[in-house]
Amino acid sequence: TEIAVNRPGEIWTEINGDWTFHNNDSVTFDFCKRFSHTLASFRGDEIGETKPLLSATLESGERVQVVFPPACERNTIS
Repeated sequence: TEIAVNRPGEIWTEINGDWTFHNNDSVTFDFCKRFSHTLASFRGDEIGETKPLLSATLESGERVQVVFPPACERNTIS
């Protein structure tokens, strides 16, 4: 299973090779930023300007990759 947030509110899931679009207005830029910080903290890690890359696995097995500036464009999260 893959989950991709390409921009606020635009979520894609991939299951068995098939991608499906989901619109969810509650997934804002700030939500993604808070989620990233919470996940990093939960995993005993951090993410931010001095450590802009986070690789983590959720308890249920999903992999998460997050990129913050300066490793990506300013005012974005990848």
